[in-house]
Amino acid sequence: MTTTAQNVTMWAGDTIVLEFAITDSATDADKNLSGSSIRWVMVGYTGIVVVDKSTGDGVTITNAVGGVFQVALEPADTEELPGGVYTHEAEVTDSLGNISTVATGEIMLKASYA
Repeated sequence: MTTTAQNVTMWAGDTIVLEFAITDSATDADKNLSGSSIRWVMVGYTGIVVVDKSTGDGVTITNAVGGVFQVALEPADTEELPGGVYTHEAEVTDSLGNISTVATGEIMLKASYA
């Protein structure tokens, strides 16, 4: 099941960890992420991916059976981006190769002047 409206406000150049808890649309229980890979992207208003993270490179499955993963954003990921509204999306590829979009939302990126 896609979890929508996962909205975040952050400042450009900050370190932030986003956490997602995913449920299985067929069972409405926690989605088992064992053996899965995850890709998370942040997209600008022009449709261009500005941040791209994946399992082992910024995405960590912290509770596979419980369906929980984290996305770590480092200062370099956003410090050069202009303030504004961005969208984000997380996609899971399970151990059988099935692909599903599991989370979407907006990121309000505030300009940082420090």
